[in-house]
Amino acid sequence: MEPLNKFFTAVPEGCRVARWYRGGKNLDYIFGEKSPEGIWHFPELWVLSRKPAINDGRDDPEEGLTFVYDRRGNRVSYADYEKANAQIILGEYAGLPNLKLLDSLETLPKEYHPGNMKPEAWIGLGFMASTSEAEQTPAFFDFRIPVTREEFRKIILSGDVKAMESIMNRVKLGDYELLNLPGGIVHSLGKGMYAEVLGENDVKTTLQDEFAGRELSLDERYPHLYVPGTSEEEMLDKALDEIDFSPKDLKGFYCRWQPEEIEGEGKEQTMLEGPFFGIKWRVIDPGKSMVVEEERPYAMLVCSGQGKFYPEQGKDEHFVLRQKTTEQDYLKEKACFAGIVHANAEKHVYENTSKEELRVLCALPPG
Repeated sequence: MEPLNKFFTAVPEGCRVARWYRGGKNLDYIFGEKSPEGIWHFPELWVLSRKPAINDGRDDPEEGLTFVYDRRGNRVSYADYEKANAQIILGEYAGLPNLKLLDSLETLPKEYHPGNMKPEAWIGLGFMASTSEAEQTPAFFDFRIPVTREEFRKIILSGDVKAMESIMNRVKLGDYELLNLPGGIVHSLGKGMYAEVLGENDVKTTLQDEFAGRELSLDERYPHLYVPGTSEEEMLDKALDEIDFSPKDLKGFYCRWQPEEIEGEGKEQTMLEGPFFGIKWRVIDPGKSMVVEEERPYAMLVCSGQGKFYPEQGKDEHFVLRQKTTEQDYLKEKACFAGIVHANAEKHVYENTSKEELRVLCALPPG
């Protein structure tokens, strides 16, 4: 399973993931797809993922998995491809974070990640929305007032979601802006278009007993705490032990868009450098090119515009960057909407061939 290229691994087609909650029309438009009708919605697109999505009632073993092509033209899962070529792709780094697109018409349920699990971050992508249903609503993050464990316990057991929201901070993420979510912090994402970067262990506890018109079972709500025969109150008490009730300054978790201007090229900003992953924006002006030198491997996602991507010393080896691509487009012209730049890659170039900004989101391992 040799790598197709020692510089870059393209993700030829994103994997749409079924969920119970409504959404996905913007993703349909952006990627030229049409979600199937039925009880399932497809509000998520997993750009880089090594594990399948888990949905009771669906039997697609590939749903949620990222696939790439090796040198012989074989379609293989990125997890297997990375394992076989770890030294080339990752170098000395342990791995890349997962990267997803979310296009929701619902405020997602209140939840938290246990403190020993890797966190996640949300990035506002309102500029990618194209339908009138895409108006963004605030996300909910941590507590805006002091709350005791017992007070919060009563609210959860009451099932009153509005009461839960009334004691939480409301955060509206503008274009490019980021909210970092460490373990133990209660949160829920609002309606709208977002990118999500998260660690490999996406374990979460849901603090609502109902969502999107369906009742959630105890094993759905408390996946890492669930033991058959254990009562809801016992599991909730264990969950409350994992929630961080300490006072916090919201500014420490929120990053505004304040990019560095790069003359003749565009804009760049490091949004997060944390112990689990880093996140950067690179925005290339119309008709311009940006030269990048990055020691770390990184996952990149085209969020607007189109262009070319190539080693500085090898323009003939270029890949085409644009959103509406299929696996056939990749096989015919090496066109892709996302990919993985290998560790210690030579200087490489993003060339914007469109009349709008070429916006590229980059997710990196910790530096």
